[in-house]
Amino acid sequence: MWLLRRLAPDFKTIADFRRDHPKALKGVCRAFILLCRRLDLFGGELLAIDGSKFRAVNARERSYTPARLATLQRDIDRTIARYLRELERQDQAEAGTEGPTAAALEEKIAALQQRRGRGTRRSSRS
Repeated sequence: MWLLRRLAPDFKTIADFRRDHPKALKGVCRAFILLCRRLDLFGGELLAIDGSKFRAVNARERSYTPARLATLQRDIDRTIARYLRELERQDQAEAGTEGPTAAALEEKIAALQQRRGRGTRRSSRS
């Protein structure tokens, strides 16, 4: 933030970038996960002892095989894709709802000021 002197993109810039570059965003998510793995931020240790089999006290849902990891990664990819589709749907829904123009806002302000002026004159007569 200090390098950009607190310059920050608004929501529309971020939404446009996300819509224009979905593959790059997906790649960044995947690269971030791989970076976390390289930095040992995930505790996914694999233990093996002399090829012997030991009965572990571990719930079946907490055991990860290569096939299960591949399934989980596919599920994560689907979740990311679903999330991006939902964001795109929201962008399309918001596209038709433009905010009021400056001229319309000025008209409303002028009308409210006139109304306020009439209300103060009435109360001063009392």
